[in-house]
Amino acid sequence: MPNAKNSISSAGELLLYGEIGEWWDGLDAKTIVDKLESLNDSKLTIRIHSAGGYVLEGLAIYNRLKESKAHKTVIIDGLAASMASVVAMAGDHIVMPENAWLMIHKPHNMVAGNADDLRKTADTLDGFESSLISIYAAKTGMRNDDLAEMLRSETWLSAKDALDLGFIDEVSTPVKAAASIDLTQFSNVPGDLAKTMSSVSKAGSSAQPSLTGDKTMPQHDVKSAVNTRDAAEVEKTNGPDLEAKAQAKAEAVIAAERDRVSEITKLSDKYDLPKAVMADLISTGASVQHAKDKVLEMMAERDAKANVGRGAIVESGAVRARDAMINAIEHRISPASIQLRDDARQFRVMDMIDLARATLQMGGMNTQFMSKQEVAAKAMHSTSDFPLILGEVMNKRLRAAYQTSPRSFTAFSRRSDVSDFKTVNTLALSGAPDLEEIKESGEYTYGSMGEEGQSYKLKTFGKIISITRQALINDDLSAFTRIAPAFGASAAEKETEIVYGLLTSNVKMSDNLALFHATHKNLGTAGALSETTLSEARKMLRKQTGLKDTRPLNLMAEYLIVPAALETLAEKILTAVLAEATANVNVFANKLKLIVEPRLDAASETAWYLAASPSRIDTIEYGYLSGSEGVYTEIENGFDVDGVKIKARLDFAAGVVDFRGLFKNAG
Repeated sequence: MPNAKNSISSAGELLLYGEIGEWWDGLDAKTIVDKLESLNDSKLTIRIHSAGGYVLEGLAIYNRLKESKAHKTVIIDGLAASMASVVAMAGDHIVMPENAWLMIHKPHNMVAGNADDLRKTADTLDGFESSLISIYAAKTGMRNDDLAEMLRSETWLSAKDALDLGFIDEVSTPVKAAASIDLTQFSNVPGDLAKTMSSVSKAGSSAQPSLTGDKTMPQHDVKSAVNTRDAAEVEKTNGPDLEAKAQAKAEAVIAAERDRVSEITKLSDKYDLPKAVMADLISTGASVQHAKDKVLEMMAERDAKANVGRGAIVESGAVRARDAMINAIEHRISPASIQLRDDARQFRVMDMIDLARATLQMGGMNTQFMSKQEVAAKAMHSTSDFPLILGEVMNKRLRAAYQTSPRSFTAFSRRSDVSDFKTVNTLALSGAPDLEEIKESGEYTYGSMGEEGQSYKLKTFGKIISITRQALINDDLSAFTRIAPAFGASAAEKETEIVYGLLTSNVKMSDNLALFHATHKNLGTAGALSETTLSEARKMLRKQTGLKDTRPLNLMAEYLIVPAALETLAEKILTAVLAEATANVNVFANKLKLIVEPRLDAASETAWYLAASPSRIDTIEYGYLSGSEGVYTEIENGFDVDGVKIKARLDFAAGVVDFRGLFKNAG
């Protein structure tokens, strides 16, 4: 028979030899699932020789085997006791040699504490027992009460008895026992079985892990982790110090499990959870945080029923924890500007992998033995909140950079968002018609306003940013500190580029003339920026007329727009001076608001512009897709990229509505 290490035999059989749930033996649920995935056959043979193990791991293995579509033949080579007997029940056809044994008993656990602690642990074990009874009943068809009595009595079944009661489907020819098993923790071991195990041990067969009864969490006993070394090698390798450390670790694990069960039980008592829900949380290994989230969900459901029509809103613990993690990451990135919230302090010292692990645990996933690589992969490609957390941090950094980036065009332009990507038709209205004198008993007459149409349409701009698995493992925050702000600033710059492009390209208007044209009376005599050229520009703006009449609109120049090359000159012209003579007074002091835009320099370092107030007359109109103001992000778990992808998208449009409020001088 193969050695006691769990493996796939040369015949393609899954060997469950050892302590159910023990990771060293390869009998933990994760390893078993990996083995099953590697087989992926329509027929599966499972050989068992085990005295039991851990309840939660055993239940996970049973459920995974049960849901497998393969036809499963379970062969109990020597012993299927305690939790191993539960795993055996997953078989579609269960076989025992004549000299093999099957044992069932009540689950047990070590616990310390006061009377309340002991009562709660008893309730937990009752929940486990109900799960085991339902599994045995599904296979045998026996009544729950009869099975409960068998568990209470620690019932050992020979192959014939197991067949008669329906636990197995076939008795086969006897085989030699595979390896010794320590049965001293059981009280009703049949004499023949005890003798068999003893004789196998004396014969010098491969040392078998010392197996214990059902436990709720793994206890890493060093002696039980050794499979093929003889006793002398074990003593030489381990020694009393290592055994003491292993025992201390085991006690710590047991204490942690006791605390978990105790906390879940307290939650159940405090919030009146159904016992079935509590038992499920305990038996599935749910974390305390997951249990709290479950409580909040149930409370939300209760509140919703009690507050129909009142619009009650309940925020879940998972949402609050996610927000706290986001705050902790933001604080790490920018401690000077982001204040750390009290509920985020627990996450402050965590690196990205620690945070990923925490989100998986809050979702009920056991990450105890996962490597950094496994945690990163699970967090990126599971239903955990981690991708949402990364995306929200990225989004906040990106939008913060977008909102703080200068967009000088907003001062002389008017915003008007649009609902779709169709062409937007705008109207420039003429001034109102003259009011006429109404003589006594006279009638009012109708007037009309002229209109002139312009058009523009939305365009979409975007890029994808990736946060890779490697960046998480390395705790690299550069995606948040450099990449996201750069993309946010880039979005703002794109808007500025589009608007000023309307001026520098001198776009064509609906009358088929350029924006700045002599016919439009908004193109000055070319000349350097000076009092003379500014005077001409101001006069031409005031004398602009409406569409249907010759009355001047009397538009006041409000903004002087210059390239960076003219900034100093413009500031000199607009700065007030104390003059001794009236002729030296600066008439433009405090009259115009200066806008300096370096994008204008690429087209011309000498050209400058004036603009009237958009509240007085339409000039340039810009807008976003309704409901998506500014840069917008979407999050997606990567498929072509091993990580998380954040798409930054900008839906933006701009167009000139009326040429009358804008003026240009080529310089």
